[in-house]
Amino acid sequence: MAEKLAEAADEMYSPLIKVVESYHNFDPKVFTGEVTIALNIYLLEQYGEGIFKVLQKALPQARFKLVYWQEKTLVEVLNGQIDYLLQLSGFPLPQDIYQHKLTEVKLSLIARNDHPVLSKSSEWEDIHHLPITRILIDGINTKRAPIEDLYISKGYNANIVLATHSLTVLRSKLRNSDAFSFGSSFMTEDDSELSCYPLPNLPKAMRQIGIEGGYLQSKRGFPLHQLLHQTMQSYFNSVVQPDGR
Repeated sequence: MAEKLAEAADEMYSPLIKVVESYHNFDPKVFTGEVTIALNIYLLEQYGEGIFKVLQKALPQARFKLVYWQEKTLVEVLNGQIDYLLQLSGFPLPQDIYQHKLTEVKLSLIARNDHPVLSKSSEWEDIHHLPITRILIDGINTKRAPIEDLYISKGYNANIVLATHSLTVLRSKLRNSDAFSFGSSFMTEDDSELSCYPLPNLPKAMRQIGIEGGYLQSKRGFPLHQLLHQTMQSYFNSVVQPDGR
């Protein structure tokens, strides 16, 4: 019991310690606290390395946790255990969390080079039967994935053959089959076997997706959280989306 109480005390006082450190002559170059960033799993795999580099540069003495978003993550954000979050636009978050759009990413269809169908057409009537892969997004309790709703709205059923948390696994499936994915040209940047193909007819709002950062409204005045916001914005301002092949 004593051990459990000690662990609980550490968790209880950790947010308080961050408040004190944040206001007490805050100097990012000598800040030694722990910073926890929660990211949508796709964003973690796609941008995690670059984000970690800029965070290390901004806070060279700090300790970091970069974790992927799970069902319990929102509670951890509200409890002050997560310092900053990165999610895709449209992800439902309460008003207790201050959100700001960092960038927008253009979407396309991603599939293997010289795809037998997509290299000729991206019209719905030509592609609706093709197998699809998608990244799993935890923390959203819906009966169907957004891509399934999209297909239903067009009068089709989505043939999802792979749903995974791993971008590496998803890319492997795309390289070795006729499956495709709704994604961005970033997925083809370091993969010579994958190409971008035009999107089918979609509303303008669905042809791109935003990336948003956020943290507790109650921490908007904290120097540490202001620094995290500025660092993230600066990073995404520097990222140039590659042209799709």
